[in-house]
Amino acid sequence: MVSDLSRAVLTMMQMGHISAILSKIEAGSPGRPCSVDGSFGVCMYSMVCTFAKGTHLGTCRDRFIFGSCCKLPQPDVEAVVAEDSEWAEQVNNLPLDQVCGRRHEDEQKARIQGGEIANRTSWPWQVGLRLKYGGSVTAHHCGAVLLNHHWVATAAHCVYKKKMAKLGVVLGDYSNKQEDVDAGQIMRDVAEIRIHPAYLNKNYDNDLALLRLDTPVVYSKYIIPICLPTKDLQIIGKRGYVTGWGRIYDGGPEPSLLNQVDVPILSNSECNNLFKLAALDEHVSEDIWVCAGYREGGKDACDGDSGGPLSVADGEGADTVWSLGGIISWGPNSCGEKYRPGVYTRVPNFVPWIKENIMVHKYEWSKYGQV
Repeated sequence: MVSDLSRAVLTMMQMGHISAILSKIEAGSPGRPCSVDGSFGVCMYSMVCTFAKGTHLGTCRDRFIFGSCCKLPQPDVEAVVAEDSEWAEQVNNLPLDQVCGRRHEDEQKARIQGGEIANRTSWPWQVGLRLKYGGSVTAHHCGAVLLNHHWVATAAHCVYKKKMAKLGVVLGDYSNKQEDVDAGQIMRDVAEIRIHPAYLNKNYDNDLALLRLDTPVVYSKYIIPICLPTKDLQIIGKRGYVTGWGRIYDGGPEPSLLNQVDVPILSNSECNNLFKLAALDEHVSEDIWVCAGYREGGKDACDGDSGGPLSVADGEGADTVWSLGGIISWGPNSCGEKYRPGVYTRVPNFVPWIKENIMVHKYEWSKYGQV
């Protein structure tokens, strides 16, 4: 028999436990992912789901405990802050090498299930490549990356045999689930597609394409190009950042807000050895590929991230400049598995071809004015 005092103590302990769990939810560590009838959530106690103002999808199991598969509300992240017009005017009139790879940071940060939400201005070169389905309806297709006022780069397999009229490019993309374009985002059509001449769709060799925007884009704190690396840039052993709206885990949901994950960049010999340990018949050659990921898995690009950037930092603090180390291309069979790092187009080896194809006259931007 439990006395009234015992019940009160038990209730206080339960409330303390719930508060601790709610704190974990706010910190971005809510629990094990689950799904019910195609809807995705997090496995937790039903009472915690109620306190967190979530939606009960059905029953789930986390190790030996049965609970509620709870769909948590998205964090209230303000996507737009006041534009610094003086700063924007300055960056639009500076040479590319003085603008690229720098970012205008906000302090705002948040997290969601399965991955970290990127700061609104952390990756201003990230581009969303969408498919049009009549009228103004669009859906996320791939990632891409801004190179200058006129051009973005993506994976060739993202645009192979695609009609230009069906493609939409969203600059400053952040909330990718929105069919409409939010403040701070700009939609452009594609005027030209240049796929690398050596691209092979059967195995994604030379997986690189350039898209020319129908109208040049104005830089802002949300829209800044990334720097092209020098051919001798040593990226092996560095930590790169992968960004996109790909699935949070293999077969899982796609996030609505831009996610980021850090991955170590591996040598090709290490990458090939890992594939052997996984009993995979894969081999990445050093002239076109670079691998990134953890030996034990866990962090990786996934379905929907293709075409996005592998960003690599040079310098520290306010002097940090970001370069394009790779373009997300493919992964062996699944995402984030042990001995299966992601594979990226090795951009430093393609810089001469990129520069040759995106070259514009130095006055070409100014003649368009502030469009």
